[in-house]
Amino acid sequence: NETCIRFVSTTKNLGVRIDHHLTFEPQIMPLKKHCLRLLRNVIRRKYLFSKAQLKLIVNSIIVCKLDYCNALYFGISDYLIHQLQLIQNAAAKAIVGLCKHDHLGDTLKDLHWLPISYRIQYKLLLLVYKCLNGMGPDYLGTMFKFANYNHLIYLCSVISERCRSSYNGKQNILTQKFRPVTSVKSATETWTTFCYYPQRLTSTPRE
Repeated sequence: NETCIRFVSTTKNLGVRIDHHLTFEPQIMPLKKHCLRLLRNVIRRKYLFSKAQLKLIVNSIIVCKLDYCNALYFGISDYLIHQLQLIQNAAAKAIVGLCKHDHLGDTLKDLHWLPISYRIQYKLLLLVYKCLNGMGPDYLGTMFKFANYNHLIYLCSVISERCRSSYNGKQNILTQKFRPVTSVKSATETWTTFCYYPQRLTSTPRE
C-alpha cells in the first residue's frame, strides 16, 4: 500500500499525552501549569466561599485532574511525582488559607486527602479489587485469576505476631479491622485510616 505512516514522539489518547519513552513528562508538566492557573483564579475569589464550598470547588476542578488516569503514573520518576504533589499541596494551602511558603503540616490529614503516591497505589488496588469481584471491565477481569499459595494466611500470621510483640500481648485490632472489609467504601475508609492514623487500628476499643 502507499499509505504513509508518520512516527511521532508524543501522542494523545483520552486526554492523556503518551510519549515514546513512557515517562509521561509531556502529560504532567502541562497539567501542572494548567492546574496552578486554575488554582490562582480560585484564590482570587475564595473570599466568596466558605471552607466547605472551597474544598468542593478545588476537588471538582483540580484534584479530579490529578486522579484522572493516574494509574498510568505508577513507576514514573520521583521528580514527576513531586511535581504532582506540588499541585496537591498548593490546593490544600488554598483551602485552609496558608501562604505559598508556609509549612503544610497535617493539612492533608485534616482534609482527608491521600498523598499522590498513595492515590496512585490506591487506584491500582481498587481496580484489582473490582476485577477480582466482577465489578471491573471484562477485558481486565479476564486477566486476573486467584492463586492459592497461602500468602495471605502467612502475612496475617506475621502481622499478628508482630502486633503481639509490639503491644505486649494485646488483642490484634489491626487484622480485625481488615478482615471484615467486603465493600469498596469500607476498603477506602480502612486504607485511608491505615495510611494516616494507624494508631486507631491498633488501639484497644473503648467499652
